[in-house]
Amino acid sequence: MLNLVRSSLRFYAKSHLGTLLGVMVASAILVGALAIGDCVRESLRDLALARIGKTTFALASADRFFRSALADDLQPAAAVLQLPGTAATPDDTARANHVQILGVDEHFWNLAKTSVTEKIPPDSVVLNTALARQLSVKPGETVILHVQKPSLLSQEAPISPREDVSTGLRLTVSAVVTDAEFGRFGLQANQASPLNAFVPLAWLQAKVDQPGRANLLLTSGAEPELKKHWTLADAGLEWRDVPGGLELRSGRVFLDPAIVAAADSGRELYLTYFVNELRDGQRTTPYSMVTAASGPPLVPSDLSDSEIIISPWLAEDLQAKPGDEVQLSYFVLGSSHRLEEKTNTFKVRSVTAVPSPTADRTLMPDFPGIAKAEKTENWDAGFSIDMKKIRPKDEQYWKEFRGTPKAFITLAAGRAMWGNRFGDVTAIRFPAGTSRQTVESEMLAKLDPKSLGLTFTPVRDQALAASSQSEDFAGLFIGFSFFLVVAALILLAMLFHFGLERRATETGVLLAVGWRPKQVRRLLILEGVALAAGGSVLGVAGGILYARAILWGLTTLWRAAVAESPLQFHVTAQTLVIGCVSGILVSTLVIALAVRSLAKRSARELLTQGNELELAPGVTKRRRSWADWIAVVSGLGAVACVAVPLAQHNTADVESFFSAGALLLIFFVAVAAVWFRSLVKPAAARPLTLWNLGVRGCTRRRNRSVAIIALLASGAFLITAVEANKLDATRDSGKRSSGTGGFAFIGESSLPIVQDLNRKAGREFFALDQNSLKDA
Repeated sequence: MLNLVRSSLRFYAKSHLGTLLGVMVASAILVGALAIGDCVRESLRDLALARIGKTTFALASADRFFRSALADDLQPAAAVLQLPGTAATPDDTARANHVQILGVDEHFWNLAKTSVTEKIPPDSVVLNTALARQLSVKPGETVILHVQKPSLLSQEAPISPREDVSTGLRLTVSAVVTDAEFGRFGLQANQASPLNAFVPLAWLQAKVDQPGRANLLLTSGAEPELKKHWTLADAGLEWRDVPGGLELRSGRVFLDPAIVAAADSGRELYLTYFVNELRDGQRTTPYSMVTAASGPPLVPSDLSDSEIIISPWLAEDLQAKPGDEVQLSYFVLGSSHRLEEKTNTFKVRSVTAVPSPTADRTLMPDFPGIAKAEKTENWDAGFSIDMKKIRPKDEQYWKEFRGTPKAFITLAAGRAMWGNRFGDVTAIRFPAGTSRQTVESEMLAKLDPKSLGLTFTPVRDQALAASSQSEDFAGLFIGFSFFLVVAALILLAMLFHFGLERRATETGVLLAVGWRPKQVRRLLILEGVALAAGGSVLGVAGGILYARAILWGLTTLWRAAVAESPLQFHVTAQTLVIGCVSGILVSTLVIALAVRSLAKRSARELLTQGNELELAPGVTKRRRSWADWIAVVSGLGAVACVAVPLAQHNTADVESFFSAGALLLIFFVAVAAVWFRSLVKPAAARPLTLWNLGVRGCTRRRNRSVAIIALLASGAFLITAVEANKLDATRDSGKRSSGTGGFAFIGESSLPIVQDLNRKAGREFFALDQNSLKDA
């Protein structure tokens, strides 16, 4: 049997060449699709590792700043000051938004896989390849960076500056680093390379008024034990000496509830707030500080929550006396994140006996936009301030006493009015003689860094998990290549069947001399297996070339399709084996089906008909054939695939589009088969035209005719379907890009929300008040 197989392969070499090429094409498509999956999967892994370098854990505290010296206690670690900004060339011919400005030192570069660069000189910047390419600059040239100065107080806080404060920096490009040199650094998974600008850490800290502070900590070892090394300063807290003792406050203005709970002995709690107005009848005092205290010395222990103590200055201004009712108006953040003005009424308990308001000026927190303002006209409180209400005496008060509170209420009353999700205390005071070290040790023993959002994230594990759990590109490309595989298999069946037709007489002779049909089938199938094995091995090489060609296209002609991701060629032995074996099995199945139909013929029929083996049979007696049922089922399925999305008003369902298209393709191929079968039946004489002759000729070997129709239809459908979705994606992209710029007019109450959203998204944001719009 094996000798006959070898002899047949040699004798019919020319006929088998077509079969071999058909198997090779089908196998190459399968191997190529699987190899593309390997390439994308491994490229995503490489991108993830290039993004984080040797980093294993990261502490990203966002708007909470800690000591950069903390990295020295947690070695190997690097402290980074990460801020959003923009970059432009000096002549403004090129610009880049969404720039990630990173203050780094030598510890950061130690986390790179490849030795990178020397220490960055002051007034210099290192750009990554993506940013340098967008700005079209090279080392030695100048760029302008606009860095947003960080605000410790969240933009969602009730009293938060409306205006973004940014610093312009004119820097010289000292180097450009590639992705392999840590230029792609970023904690967010993204196929597109971030736009990174690296500057010296200490230099950036000085420029944005955050000396010795950082908001990102990277480590390359095991998860550090933060609780053993952190201090209250890492929680954004600071100690101050105040009249009569020590005060603990936060640059975030409001103290976290966990911090207040940790300081649970020997302390007084204070909540100072900026109110819009104090009113007694027709007399008003605008824009003042009011302090809520937990007890003496500011408020007596028996002070009711509905009572208020006012300063002598306020008593004189309002002409108020004990027993009068005073109304407080103030802004709070409402449920819809809008500022809402509320009013509470208090009964005057007494006028404070403090001889001078300056004794209490330290009670005002460092409200951003207010505390450092030299004049009231420079206030930026996060809401519109009516400067017409401010009188000369109010201006003089601010000049002399700053934010000294003008009234005092109980802490419970203050918390009920001004408490928010950021906290309900602005200062904790301890009496004179309190040991700062003792209090801090006690608080640190009770505090958990995680309660303040200071926690390490396993970025390496997350990055690898994200790259391995991405879209199954192997299955995706096999799905896209399905019709190519079908077309290749149809071509294979036709080519193999051509060879069988040429050997019809030989097959008849074998049967006539005593071979059993089973032996004939085995001989032909063994030849087919040999061809399938050879073609599949060649298909492995073809599949590798196919995958490389696809990758070349995705990294050159179609870079936008993969967000310009640097895809690299990767292929595993498992992929090659699976593709090769799959090609052999599928091709052998197709060949076996072709042999099965041939081996059913008798020796007499094969010897007499020869290469006319596929002459049309007589009229079938069956009412229905397989083509009828396939046409009915596929037609109904196509209608369902179209009707269901339309009923759900989902006209952009790609899966339904491909399913309906594939079923319609099968439907029309089956209809063609039914039509060819109907032409075989006796019919009235038709005119002898070229068209009728051509159509009747198709019925002579109608199976072959249907196969050719299916072959061409598969290719046409694939091209049309891909192009249709490509145009749809282009149109959607156009819609998206049309919204990248423009103007939006919003109410002032919504301004802080939109500012915060734009800031988080890295967008530039310009705010104009009504007066500016009128002037414009």
